[in-house]
Amino acid sequence: PREKASDPEDDSAWCRWLKSEVFWRYKERSGATSFRDRIWRDSLSKSGIASSLVKGAVLRKCALDPNAKVDGGAGIIPSASPHDGSSEPPLIGADWLIQKGAGVPSTKSDLRLSRECVRLGLPNREWRESCVNFNYDVSRTYPRVLFVPRSLSDAQLGIVSAFRSKSRFPVLSWLHRNGAPLCRCAKPLPGPEGAESSGDDVLLHAILAAAMARNHAANLQLVACEARRPVALFSDDDGGGYESLVHLNDSKWGKQAGRVHLSFMDIEDISTMRSAYHQVLVACSSAPIDGGEYDLRGAVDESGWFTHLSLILQGAEFIARELDAGNAVVVHCSDGSDRTAQLSALAQILIDPFSRTVAGFAGLVDREWSTFGYRFTERHSQSRDTDKKTHDTAASPIFLQFLDAVWQLTVQFPSHFEFSEHYLVCVADAVFFGYFANFHGNCERDRRSLFQLCARRQSLVDAWTYLQAQVYTRDAIEARNYLYDESTLFKHAPIWPNTGAKGLQLWEGWFLRHSLIRWHQRRIFTLRCKSRRIRELMLRRTPQSFPKLPKRIEDQYGASVLIQRWLRRLEKAA
Repeated sequence: PREKASDPEDDSAWCRWLKSEVFWRYKERSGATSFRDRIWRDSLSKSGIASSLVKGAVLRKCALDPNAKVDGGAGIIPSASPHDGSSEPPLIGADWLIQKGAGVPSTKSDLRLSRECVRLGLPNREWRESCVNFNYDVSRTYPRVLFVPRSLSDAQLGIVSAFRSKSRFPVLSWLHRNGAPLCRCAKPLPGPEGAESSGDDVLLHAILAAAMARNHAANLQLVACEARRPVALFSDDDGGGYESLVHLNDSKWGKQAGRVHLSFMDIEDISTMRSAYHQVLVACSSAPIDGGEYDLRGAVDESGWFTHLSLILQGAEFIARELDAGNAVVVHCSDGSDRTAQLSALAQILIDPFSRTVAGFAGLVDREWSTFGYRFTERHSQSRDTDKKTHDTAASPIFLQFLDAVWQLTVQFPSHFEFSEHYLVCVADAVFFGYFANFHGNCERDRRSLFQLCARRQSLVDAWTYLQAQVYTRDAIEARNYLYDESTLFKHAPIWPNTGAKGLQLWEGWFLRHSLIRWHQRRIFTLRCKSRRIRELMLRRTPQSFPKLPKRIEDQYGASVLIQRWLRRLEKAA
């Protein structure tokens, strides 16, 4: 039921906004439960207001005007978000930019982005929303909503974008609780010994200044994380290089001089990952189906897949530790869409407990992969001609490698993730299904065009609406992690995994999913989950529902005696 204002007769702007359809659009489409409402209430400041969106607006109002009075939320909404003074209720977050596009509908990805902005407290005193790329004029592969340092104008951003590959200049990707920003971009266009961009240096120091405004530590730094190997820098044909520490640490920057550092992650390119993935598939297909002796681990080790996973996890852990220490981090690779997305997303999973929930993981993938221009069509050969014998050089399992790394974390920290291995397999399958708009196209611009074409026919579905139904519906058994501890969401404690190659395991749920032995194991696991769900419902039932609940359980899952019989039969067959 809809919440009502305290005074229904009050015609103030506050009550009009509460009654408006804009507010209830967020409330109804979010599908929030009481548990998720507690997440928002704990994540934001205790302002005494029930709605998380209102609290986010209060925080933004106080950040922009420290002397502002918060009279129960009255007057906050009209002044907290960009509003032209018309009679229409104001929009929060990114929706005011979306409204400016004539005929462009607001997708569920836009709504997730707007809620994420509220959760992170954006915009604030240091970071602002920029519409410089609203029509994709500056960068075709960047989203239309960008967060940049408040000290820079849109005119400066247009100049700076010319000195980065594909005009992907540094923008904010995520903001830590201590104020440390995680930014992403593409490689600088000048070579290692070429001329430097003074505007690019100004942008990097503006990012450092934004971090120093929230954290006054004496040893605060800006760490530029280069995902490539140093040898690969000199093999680029387009002259791409890396940041020059000589110019960035010059004495002319005053207090910020000597605070910029460069670190290499030594991650291989997409062709190496494609070759390693192919070798893993060959090794898994060579395994005997009857469970005979076969050194599968040795065959996978020879492919180098675990070594690549180890380097990616090490780079993500390095970024997470720098952010946890309060340092500003800028991540980039060749074009800022493949290895950059892996490192940025995994670092957020390590340090942000909300990213380990179903809703948080959906927003993370939507933001770091779909919105920031990961090329799903090219990387996963969605439009490739099957009769063509030439090898697709753009195809590479970058996103599948990211899901493999997430699965490695779920194995090491089983109580910190709300979703299970089966959920990750469903996400991987959704990339190749072709039914979901989230995994189509090569950038946000392509997906918006596709959304406009298919909006009337409704031929494409939002992937996360379907996948979240696999977890929260009553019939969902395998997608939910029953070991998940909800208290970890409120502790805000990072997780530090074992990143050694010897400590990693083969993701059998994906690579061996079609083997006969794996099928028996999954069947046993499913029946055990059903039996566990039966016991859980039996413990939660009330005296009023005592006569009805056992019958519903038997109708849905079958009798417990039948389950035990199936368990014994399948264990003998395995």
